[in-house]
Amino acid sequence: MKSRWISVFWGLVMIAIGVAFILNEQGIIDLNLISLPIMVLVFAALSAFFFMTYFVQGIHNWGWLFPACILAGIAVTIGLDNTVLGSVLNGTPVLAGIALPFIVVFLLDAKKHWWALIPAWVMMAITFVVLFERQMGDTLIGAFVLLSIALPFFVVFFMNTQKNWWAVIPACVMGATALAVLLERYLGDNLMGAVILFGIAVPFLCIYLLDRTRRWALIPFAAMSVIGLIPLMVGIFNDDVLGFVIMFLFAAAFFVVYFWSKTNWWALMPAGVFTSIGLTVLLDTLRFPLFSMAASGFNNAGSAFLLTGFAATFGVLWLLRAQHPTEWAKYPAIGLLALAALTLMFGDSNQFMGPLLLIAAGVFILLLSALRKKKM
Repeated sequence: MKSRWISVFWGLVMIAIGVAFILNEQGIIDLNLISLPIMVLVFAALSAFFFMTYFVQGIHNWGWLFPACILAGIAVTIGLDNTVLGSVLNGTPVLAGIALPFIVVFLLDAKKHWWALIPAWVMMAITFVVLFERQMGDTLIGAFVLLSIALPFFVVFFMNTQKNWWAVIPACVMGATALAVLLERYLGDNLMGAVILFGIAVPFLCIYLLDRTRRWALIPFAAMSVIGLIPLMVGIFNDDVLGFVIMFLFAAAFFVVYFWSKTNWWALMPAGVFTSIGLTVLLDTLRFPLFSMAASGFNNAGSAFLLTGFAATFGVLWLLRAQHPTEWAKYPAIGLLALAALTLMFGDSNQFMGPLLLIAAGVFILLLSALRKKKM
């Protein structure tokens, strides 16, 4: 019965508002002539009606709080227009009106409505910034907003670390970014970048430590940790040395993943690839006689060495076939080794070498298939 009367009431209110706008468009009435006090009363009355609807429908029907609080904020803002207090508040009642319903939603059932804490805190932080923007510099405002976004994610994470493990990622990322912004005048660009990148890496380590079955988290942790070291090394190594150092760091990260748990045999592939690239770059940096760079990249010997390194990676995997399902690794190992030999012999002189190798491989596979059918 209550719902029926509420529907009738709001139906009549909507009709009245619609008629008023039509009459305004026809020039019969002029809504622009309505005085500010009348507008305050109109918005306050609408807000009061929404609050009444909310309490009649039940406090768990929190959707009614949004128009109620926002309209109340608009009424306060209009009422304080052209006053000293109004110039200080500067529209913050409306922002607070958006935040307040989320706070109520969270307080009604914190465990179920934990998500409401995030928009509530963010909106309150924005309200605080608008209110005190004259006293805060741009740097402090930026850091405060970022930290305000991070804080509710930290709260959500610690409410249930196993279920809400994902919340630590935005929490750490935004927290590290806030710290970098706050300390930007004391940090160089490279150090500031490193802080942010390590802030992205750390939560993935936390995710793994909370649940050791989430081994996938070690991949972004290792990758972002290595990338975070790059800005720190820019001022230490020159460009020539930096290239192979970065490759070795990436390789080391994946070697750690493998030796941490031998079930992560897949990590040997990127580890071997990065090691091969690093060694090739190192030999070129040392001006090794056979590794001088050509116009289009490494010369024949350099390219062959790189491909041999790739082949060796899959060869190692094949040798570990008794412990891991890597019997298949012999095929890319043989193919890459053959390609390395052909590159050393022919290099870029024959543009048809790649297509011919593909054709030869296809013919070889067809012949194997035919021989198998005959045996069957």
